[in-house]
Amino acid sequence: MSELSERQWEYRAEQLLLDQLFMQLAKAGEYEDYQLYQQLLQRAETAPLLQKKGGEAHFQKALQYLSTLTDLITVDLKSGRILSKGYQPIDLQRIVDLLPETLSGRLHFLRRFSTDSTNSDLQRHSAQDAQYWAQQYYQSLPSLQDTSSKDEESLKAKVAVAEMQTGGRGRRAKRWVSPLAKNLYFSFKYRFSHRSVPYLSALSLRIGALLLEVLEALGIKGGKVKWPNDIWIGESKLAGILVESLFNRHDVEVIIGIGVNNQYDAALELVGNHPTCCEAILGQPLDRNLLIARLSEKIYHLCEQVEAESYALEQGIPLSKKLPDLRVIWSEISLLYQRRVQLSSDRDLLIGREVGIDESGALLVELPDGEIRPIISGDLSLREL
Repeated sequence: MSELSERQWEYRAEQLLLDQLFMQLAKAGEYEDYQLYQQLLQRAETAPLLQKKGGEAHFQKALQYLSTLTDLITVDLKSGRILSKGYQPIDLQRIVDLLPETLSGRLHFLRRFSTDSTNSDLQRHSAQDAQYWAQQYYQSLPSLQDTSSKDEESLKAKVAVAEMQTGGRGRRAKRWVSPLAKNLYFSFKYRFSHRSVPYLSALSLRIGALLLEVLEALGIKGGKVKWPNDIWIGESKLAGILVESLFNRHDVEVIIGIGVNNQYDAALELVGNHPTCCEAILGQPLDRNLLIARLSEKIYHLCEQVEAESYALEQGIPLSKKLPDLRVIWSEISLLYQRRVQLSSDRDLLIGREVGIDESGALLVELPDGEIRPIISGDLSLREL
């Protein structure tokens, strides 16, 4: 067990067992606990825990706990029968295979069965947090064992995904409902140079426009951006975006978190914003692996373009291709363009008409006296009157 204590090793092994059970039950159908136990006993990853004294108890505990996380799996402990409605696990190898060859080796993928937040995973995914990661079960492509710490740090882009989140968060510290295997929990980290800072204030809106494009290509049409970082279909929220930045001495690390409601879950009815999901729109959930691959590809190219344009501007070099002018396309992608709106916080209340955005991504609101006021703070709550 090398550097890990007995308890740390057991904790990691329990995470792995839970994930492997989850994988085993992905296909819809009826299972017997004895057969599942025997199958996991034959796997090199799970055998060490199950062969220990109390291995069967670990198995039963994991099975019962898994059934409490989702309505996709039902366990009858008395009969030993398990019923799975079926689901599609996240498959890192398939995601990588779906990417164009031009991105080979440019992205590092991290998958966890359960995490507090995929944004947090990317914040602590560094050499300083090696002890934390040693105690966690996770998958990584390329494998961390095959990647030197120097190569790891040189990667400009990293992606973290998870089957569920226990502490997913949105703007204004709002909690994002994160049931198992049903939604997209995705975070993308890119290391920008300091010269790109002027472009980053509008990045959340650019990601919103990009997410609309990806969703439309996959059949979700009619989506709009609700400033500053939500995607709505009609009167219902489908997705949210959370962009966080960390300024370092040599660069700026930006983490782009995206959550998409993909499959119906009863918990959706308990939250505000009248949420919808891809399944309600299409009649079936989206392929999450395809969605992750397309988002990773598009966001990587967007970040590259931001870097290229900032460098060209600094050096006085003409560019053949420029970033789209968000001010021009805002009328097409905004949910509340030209509508009467209210912006509120704990201390302020502003009523006016949304008339556009400026080049920094600030919302432009026309007040009753005709003044056009730019709204910068995303901490204000925006809604239609």
